[in-house]
Amino acid sequence: AGEGPPLRSRSIRSLLSAAVSEGGRGARAPSKVDYREDALFVDGAKDARIVEAAQQLRKAVGACTAWPLRLAEAYTAHCTALLQVAEGEYAHELHARTAELSLANWLKEYRTELGSHARAVEEVTSSICLYSTVNLGMFCADVGEVRAALLTKAHSLSAIICSTIAEQCRLENTRISARFSEVTARIADESKDVEALTQKKAYIDSLTAEMGALADEITTVKAKLRVLDDAQVVLEPEDFSLACNTQAWPSNIEAARVRNETSMTNATQGFSVELQEMQESFLNDLKRYAKEVEGYQALGDIADCEAHYDSVRQLQQKLEDAKALSELINSREALFGWPLTHYEQVKKLCKAFAPFASLWTIGSDWLTQYPVWMEGSFVEVSKTEVEENTHAWSLQLKKLLLQFREKDLPEPQRAAEAFLAKLTSFQALVPLIVQLRNPGLRDRHWERIHEKTGLSLKPDTAFTLTRAIEMKAMHFSEQIEEVSVVATQEYALETALDKMRREWDSLKLDVGAYKETGTFVLRSMDEILQLLDDQIVKTQAMRGSPFCVLTIEANCLAWEKQLMHLQETFDEWISCQRVWLYLEPIFGSEDIYRQMPTEGRRFQAVDGMWRKVMKAAQAVPDVLKVGEMDKLLEKFQEANKFLDLIQKGLNDYLETKRLAFPRFFFLSPDELLEILSQTKNPLAVQPHLGKCFEGIAKLSFNDKGVITEMISPESEKVRFVSPIDPNEGSRKGNVEVWLCDVEDAMIKTLRSVFAEALTDYAVCERTTWVDKWPGMVVLNASQRYWTAEVEQALREEGANGLAEYGKVLQKQLEGIVQKVRTGSLSSAMRTTIGALVTIDVHQRDVIQEMAELGIHSASAFEWLSQLRYYWEDAECVPGGAFKPGTDTMVVRMMNATRPSDFEYLGNSFRLVITPLTDRCYRTLIGAIHLNLGGAPEGPAGTGKTETT
Repeated sequence: AGEGPPLRSRSIRSLLSAAVSEGGRGARAPSKVDYREDALFVDGAKDARIVEAAQQLRKAVGACTAWPLRLAEAYTAHCTALLQVAEGEYAHELHARTAELSLANWLKEYRTELGSHARAVEEVTSSICLYSTVNLGMFCADVGEVRAALLTKAHSLSAIICSTIAEQCRLENTRISARFSEVTARIADESKDVEALTQKKAYIDSLTAEMGALADEITTVKAKLRVLDDAQVVLEPEDFSLACNTQAWPSNIEAARVRNETSMTNATQGFSVELQEMQESFLNDLKRYAKEVEGYQALGDIADCEAHYDSVRQLQQKLEDAKALSELINSREALFGWPLTHYEQVKKLCKAFAPFASLWTIGSDWLTQYPVWMEGSFVEVSKTEVEENTHAWSLQLKKLLLQFREKDLPEPQRAAEAFLAKLTSFQALVPLIVQLRNPGLRDRHWERIHEKTGLSLKPDTAFTLTRAIEMKAMHFSEQIEEVSVVATQEYALETALDKMRREWDSLKLDVGAYKETGTFVLRSMDEILQLLDDQIVKTQAMRGSPFCVLTIEANCLAWEKQLMHLQETFDEWISCQRVWLYLEPIFGSEDIYRQMPTEGRRFQAVDGMWRKVMKAAQAVPDVLKVGEMDKLLEKFQEANKFLDLIQKGLNDYLETKRLAFPRFFFLSPDELLEILSQTKNPLAVQPHLGKCFEGIAKLSFNDKGVITEMISPESEKVRFVSPIDPNEGSRKGNVEVWLCDVEDAMIKTLRSVFAEALTDYAVCERTTWVDKWPGMVVLNASQRYWTAEVEQALREEGANGLAEYGKVLQKQLEGIVQKVRTGSLSSAMRTTIGALVTIDVHQRDVIQEMAELGIHSASAFEWLSQLRYYWEDAECVPGGAFKPGTDTMVVRMMNATRPSDFEYLGNSFRLVITPLTDRCYRTLIGAIHLNLGGAPEGPAGTGKTETT
């Protein structure tokens, strides 16, 4: 199977060969016998006996091949279904196909697979053929190898299916059993207290849904195992034992639950008895604690203060434990569902005991601290601690004294009075301690104290408060306080100065990489500059303080100088960065560097310094350390001088270019520099053409880089009469030169196109003529002919001529309208015709109005006040773009005459022309005639810009 031609082809081929051989032995053919794979045939020139024999042979062979072919087809179907299946991927594909199926569909799929393999075995072994070798008339079929291969593959695939099912069931049973084991262990665990018992009950109650889900999973596994049972597959002993144990788990869990209910009932009873005993014991303890609290009413001897304090701590601990125990009892009562017992006695005991506890705690603290403050090293005494503690103790003792008097407790009252007396006596020394332990006292202050008191009070490790009292320092309290106040103010200045210095410790320069230049720039500087300003103001205010002595003033001056230096440095730094960021891309262009070598060398020097400084700042971004870099301020000052010279040279360079091509004045310096930095690339001018020329948005370049056309914003193209090569001669690298040539080509091209259009107008239909020329040319040429035809009508027929010409204009307008209605117009042509219709309507209205007024002369004001176009010799209008002897377009209105500049305006639309528009025309052209200017004013959207 799988090698050589199919069974049918091989059998028929061998049969035909044998038949031809046998036929040849019986009767020789007079001519050659041809062989074909599907049949025997002879041509018409052969012997008739051979033809007859061949026909009979065909019939015999056809009858004998039916059974072999049927046998081959039967085996072919099974070969396709079994032998082409890859065993390695079969299990994976089957699992992927059935993973998301419901149980019913899963069982159906697996049973179908097993059934198909079982039927294949049945058909191969019995239904198709019982023996390995079969005699079929003139054929003998050997199917032994095919039968063996098919049976082996069918059994193998069935085994894979059964193994897959067994593996899935084993994993599911293992997981289910593990979960049941965990639940059983949790149920069987003994509860040690009421809380654990309650948690166990809640856990068991929460198992209902999960146990139901596990039971469903067991049913699912059981159904899958039934597939193996139906297929008469025997499980491994371990799998069989695991399946049996899993099936038994629900009953085992139920038995464990029943046993646990009995255990929990017994435990509940035991815990209930235990809680009752706990309550009785707790009440007895509270009675005992009440007696102990009552006993403190008789304690008043402060000589036994430490013993009383020890007993206070013990009773405090007992009351805290009692409070916690009352909460525990209440929580367990809630667990049992009993009514809560309110142990108000605990709160009352704590409240009653609080004054006694405070009294003896204060007494103990006082007796502990007093010898330390009096006999201990004075340099270790904290004035804040002494001041705060004595003040707090005094307030508490006064409050306790009032309480004891109200409750008529003489002994505690006596103790409180004794402690308060001692404390009051000591508080007289507190001001002296505060003054002498002032952290602002320096050697100069101690010397001043010595001068005022004659006492040497500067403390050392052996100096004590007792020693100060023996020296009668209390008698000089006012003198000491005077010096201490000054020291405090001076210390505040020192502290403020130190705080300002510490504020810089956390500040770092925000230095970041700048594009792909390989260097860095400063980013956010707002916080640093704000802090500099604030601290400079603070430092100057500190210098004006009356307590700013020479030592502090020197520090303030030094700090102020450092801050001022840092501020000046950053000002120069930021200024340098701003200009460097502007010039770096400019002088990064070889074209600019080539045209400005002096400024280029200066920028290189500044750039080298900048990169070194920024590299150092990036390595050590501490603000103060950067500010202390060697001669950093001088470097930036020198760099800024160079940058000023560079900018001046750059501005002079731009001015030169603008004077060479004045339309560059319409561009900003950045835009002009962008063009000049790419002089080798003429296409770099394209984005800026719209600002230089009113109607040119782009220029068209051919494959050789030659400019051949100008393109308007509306995509209208006008081919130059003379192409311009920007890389030819003096134009190469000089954008202003070839742009001047573009301007000149624009003027000459438009003049040439106008001349051709005017000639074509006279010989061509107007509706056809409109399609052939640029929009600007269509409008102006039409206006020129309108002017000529009106004046001709006035000369020949006067007012009657105007009336007749009005009819001509109406027909022209109707023809254009008909063209719009019937023709398929492009977007550009629609714009052109729209503007033309606007002008045609205005011209028709003017003629109708003049005809109604009876105008009969071309010199009438009504005609002279109209905007008129003429095609005349340039000699008639000096100051135009062309020399005398060349025809040019001339515009006249009243006594004003203006030659056309042939500025390409593109294919733009026109607003409706109103009487106000005509007045604007007359005013503006009159101003231009007098070499003046004009600027229409009015609301937005009224046509001021379009009219101008």
